Amino acid sequence: MKETVITKDRYVSTIEVTSVEGRNLRELEILIDTGRVPDIGDFKQAICSFLGFEPELRSIQPLEFAARLIDPTPIRQVRIMRTFRDNTYAPVTKV
Repeated sequence: MKETVITKDRYVSTIEVTSVEGRNLRELEILIDTGRVPDIGDFKQAICSFLGFEPELRSIQPLEFAARLIDPTPIRQVRIMRTFRDNTYAPVTKV
């Protein structure tokens, strides 16, 4: 049996969430394979799991996502403000 080792890097993004109540800032954690940087698909998956709705891409610069019209959610827009790699994070290793 061959053992596979999977290590992850942690990226932290500050997002601005615009809803019907107003705007607020939150932190979003993204775990991806070592050597990769987060792409649009990683952000979509993280927003879906963190906020609970399926976003669609509205703008690339700045990176903005909007709620689909068929999703009954009070959140209107999510904007990625900044993203950085967490160098203090100990990689998760799965054997």
